[in-house]
Amino acid sequence: MGQNIKSRDIAVDVAKGIGILLVILGHLKNPLMDFIYAFHMPLFFFVSGMFVKKGLSLGNMVIDKAKRLLIPFALYYFLVVIYKMVKLLAKGTLDLGAFSLNNPDSVFLNVGPIWFLLALFYVFVLWIPISRMPHLVSIAITLMAALLPLSFYDVNPAYLSSALLALPFFVLGNCFHTMGIYTKLKSLDWKNQCTFCFTCLMFLTFTPPPTEYNQLNFNRIISTPTQYVLSGLFGTLMTISLSIIIVSLSNRTANLFSKLGNLSLHIMATHFYVLVALYQVLVKLVGDKVEENMYASYFWNFIVFLASIPVCYILARLLERYIFSKLPK
Repeated sequence: MGQNIKSRDIAVDVAKGIGILLVILGHLKNPLMDFIYAFHMPLFFFVSGMFVKKGLSLGNMVIDKAKRLLIPFALYYFLVVIYKMVKLLAKGTLDLGAFSLNNPDSVFLNVGPIWFLLALFYVFVLWIPISRMPHLVSIAITLMAALLPLSFYDVNPAYLSSALLALPFFVLGNCFHTMGIYTKLKSLDWKNQCTFCFTCLMFLTFTPPPTEYNQLNFNRIISTPTQYVLSGLFGTLMTISLSIIIVSLSNRTANLFSKLGNLSLHIMATHFYVLVALYQVLVKLVGDKVEENMYASYFWNFIVFLASIPVCYILARLLERYIFSKLPK
């Protein structure tokens, strides 16, 4: 397998493409939900850390990531608030309480998947002091920092807790690349690559406790800390290995996944609303009798999932081309 920069970038984009499909599928009822939630968000923080630069000043990092993450967050946040207001207005339940920050159902709180953008911004800022530490020290400190959200009971609207939970995977991703592990993994032939991928899958499947997987879900994790880290790490390595296999065996498939990966930020932000819209379209097409069981039906959820992929991709391309590409870089 080639080890040039281009192929590495494609493999990472393919991994992000797989990851964003898992994000969409994870928001639909399906028998793989526990499996998906074991690693789909740690994956994104891991690959974000793989190519992060060292030596940047705090000011430069804040300015750069504010443009790339905070501005998109602000735009999507505005749209989310408008959507929630319109939804409440349509139900006739929009009142002053909907704007109170003391109300957990406030239109300003629980912003959905775009929490990822804010949490990733925090992670990049926290990376500045951590990047000056030796690898083992940085891993140890971030693992200890990830224990802090376990003591949080209420949801933190600023999503700093999510950043602390994600930080170990970001740092591990950087170590994975800078220590040459990624290059060694890419040098494996496809048979050994398949063996490694399958081994990670087995570890992910049988990591105790086998009946409960973790969730990187806003602020808290539903597992032991050890389970949280191991399942996230094995799932991430499995996905990266699978991506390398795809790149080596099928350029066409790799290209499809990489296109989704390149637009994963916008798909992350918009897919939930695409799913809601597609459900409404399906009800109109199939009939009201289906509506009662639609959200619980694996079959209809899978149909919506398949339909959402081209819709999310086209919407993300339009947003990138006509809005976000025109913002300051």
